[in-house]
Parts: sequence; C-alpha cells; structure tokens
Amino acid sequence: MKFNYDLYSHDYTKVFQSKEISMSNLPASGVYTVDAVHSSIGFTVRHLVASKVRGTFTDFEGTVTIGETPETSSVEATVKAASISTNN
Repeated sequence: MKFNYDLYSHDYTKVFQSKEISMSNLPASGVYTVDAVHSSIGFTVRHLVASKVRGTFTDFEGTVTIGETPETSSVEATVKAASISTNN
C-alpha cells in the first residue's frame, strides 16, 4: 500500500512502505460509506504569519472500498467548497 501525501512537508511514504501491511489488519472486503454525522473535515492555514485560521467543511461525502488486496482498495471523497466555515 502506498500513501502519496505529504503531511506538514514530511514524506511518510517511506514509513508506510517499510512496514508490512497485512490484509488481516483491514476490515472485511466491501464498500463503506463515510458517516458525515460522526466525521469531520478540517483545516488550518496561517494568516499574516502571526496567527492561524481554523475551519471546516460541512458538506461532504465519501466511500472507502476495501479490496481483496491493498492495491485494489481505494478512497473516494467529495467536498463542497461552498460549505466552508471558519466560524467568523
């Protein structure tokens, strides 16, 4: 399984590739829907270098497909940009 994201400018790909991922550690094969009531999508951005602005997106959906192998597994998410909220 390969993770292609860069969290806070640190590449975690090597960390995940160095550990063996067993299918026995994953849920049963199938399609799972993200429960928006019990989930959240948030972000933090710097404003004028001196402060951080935190916010969320309130309208989103997603599915997680667990395949027979990690290579056949996937995640699909849709976030409505107009649902952004910084509580200001």
